[in-house]
Amino acid sequence: MPKVSVKADTILTELKRQIAIGNFARGSALPSQYELAKLFQVSHMTVRKAIAGLTAEGYLRCVPRVGFFVNDTVSEKKMQRQVGLILPAFATPEFVDFIVHMQRMCDEKKLLLRQAFARHWDDRTVDETIACCDGIIAWSPEDFAKLSPVFLQKLQQSGKPLILIGIHETGRGFDSVVGNTGSEIQLLVENLVRLGHRNIGLAAQIQQMEDDKNHYYSWRKTLQNYPECSHDFDRLALLLDVPLYQSTQHAIYRQLRAMKGNYPFSVLIVKPADYLSAVAAVTDDGFSVPDDLSLAVIGDRIEMQYYRPVVSHVDVSLEAHAREALALLQRRWENPDMPPQEIFIPGRYVPGASVRQLY
Repeated sequence: MPKVSVKADTILTELKRQIAIGNFARGSALPSQYELAKLFQVSHMTVRKAIAGLTAEGYLRCVPRVGFFVNDTVSEKKMQRQVGLILPAFATPEFVDFIVHMQRMCDEKKLLLRQAFARHWDDRTVDETIACCDGIIAWSPEDFAKLSPVFLQKLQQSGKPLILIGIHETGRGFDSVVGNTGSEIQLLVENLVRLGHRNIGLAAQIQQMEDDKNHYYSWRKTLQNYPECSHDFDRLALLLDVPLYQSTQHAIYRQLRAMKGNYPFSVLIVKPADYLSAVAAVTDDGFSVPDDLSLAVIGDRIEMQYYRPVVSHVDVSLEAHAREALALLQRRWENPDMPPQEIFIPGRYVPGASVRQLY
């Protein structure tokens, strides 16, 4: 290894630190020697000595007439692998919980987690995340089926593993971790019917959210399999006219309050984030959950164990999604040529005190 000056050694140490914390990913280009000299306010010769030292230690490789790049083969002892987490730009409590699970698991596995929020797949932040990370886990920020052919090809040819959460895309070569909206609704309705409920309502942000559309149509289809249940879907559906980037809690509170206790359903299915506002609407009108209106939830929240009344729900574990996505990403690193994988996360019914047994 070439001998370096004190100044060059300082720059070498700083660039090592920047590489170690993920500011320069494997395969990424280092700034030019001119830019580094200007940044550190030293001569080009000093920068060249630092770069020579990093190259000798295996951190960098030189591409003639192009520049220096972080070596793809830098060991994980020298540089943590980076996991990019892409999330839709509209923040929901569930996404916050997912980040918490992912951060804990990445810390345990000594992986560096980077988060990016995007409105579209072609947002610059997505490009930057793909460029600087060794693998990507993503909740699609838009309908993946409508992705442009150009960007789809870019994803397929990036050389970086992409694990999609909640959508089936093995046919186009991507790994995925998914639940099953239909089976989750079916499991919940089955238990509600067993408890004597025949007027089963659903709260949905139907016009804006693709996920809610899936729940809405699965709810209708499932109820049609129970002739003893009401099929008056227009009356039973609590449609929330709320733009995509706004909370539904205010809308569900207002609409339930407007009913003044004359609920068309004996039980209402809501999201975890809407449960407390639904309880507040019922109790503020002088009624109670579950005596006057039962509430059931599909989904998962870290804090839901502290909700009262204790929530009857179908648990679709965000922690399990995070764990399986990370495990799948690591398998993909070890075996990049394995066929596309799809991991299914089943829901499970968890009885609570928010649903009343009618008979």
